Amino acid sequence: MPQALPFQQEAYQSLQNEMQYQKTLSFSPYISDDGFNAALAKVIEPTMRGQMTLDQCIKQLNQSINKLLQQGKQQAS
Repeated sequence: MPQALPFQQEAYQSLQNEMQYQKTLSFSPYISDDGFNAALAKVIEPTMRGQMTLDQCIKQLNQSINKLLQQGKQQAS
């Protein structure tokens, strides 16, 4: 983040102060954060590179998350 100008320095400092409150939210007890992050990482880069449409990304991510949730529920039973 640029810090050459006074307002940029203020913005940077504000962000640094906010970082102490940043945390990852847990989405479900049936899927780990690592599982979610892996499913997201699998589709986000191809989407950002234009190799996949946003609709394809969402559909594939939804399928991956649903599969992970199903596995997690089976393991919990």
